Amino acid sequence: MKQVREQPSLRQEFRTKAYLIVGFVALIWAVELVNMVLGHRLNVLGIHPRTVVGLPGILLAPFLHGGIGHVLVNTIPFVILGWLVILHGTGTFLEVSLIVILVAGAGTWLFGRPGVHVGASSLIFGYFGFLVGRAWYQRSVGSILVALVTLALYGGLLWGVLPLHARTSWEGHLFGLLAGILAAWLQQTVLTPSLGSPPASES
Repeated sequence: MKQVREQPSLRQEFRTKAYLIVGFVALIWAVELVNMVLGHRLNVLGIHPRTVVGLPGILLAPFLHGGIGHVLVNTIPFVILGWLVILHGTGTFLEVSLIVILVAGAGTWLFGRPGVHVGASSLIFGYFGFLVGRAWYQRSVGSILVALVTLALYGGLLWGVLPLHARTSWEGHLFGLLAGILAAWLQQTVLTPSLGSPPASES
């Protein structure tokens, strides 16, 4: 009877995680569609480094993009890496997302080049950093396997933290990566066990 009771719970947990990931993606796409109709004038709400007007962008920049192509490039890695993070628990996913948004946004605001920085790839780099960082701090078989899968799929992302392209916010990538590693450390040392978690330019 115990096994019968657990099955609906597992299905519900899977649906909750899927809805959360899909909800994030749907929000990003909805904002882009509205932004496109407005001629991308919403991008003024992105991060303007070291300006008062740019402070709201710390929270808003991950939901703003430079065009449909920009959103398309970010959607698949967001879903894959976000799913690998949310497998550790919905609470963990929300905590990591919030830490990455705040830390990566603040880092870009403080040290970014002049201009407007927008895009969800700070979150993507944050999830990447978290998954690899978690393996380093936790050193369990499961976390190491997930880190190896992450590196195999998206190890090439690391080139994105270098200033190779003028229109790419490598600052957002770099601070996103560092924020993800910080989130892994915080979860291991401060936030565990967390609510909802199992025990133990363009970016």
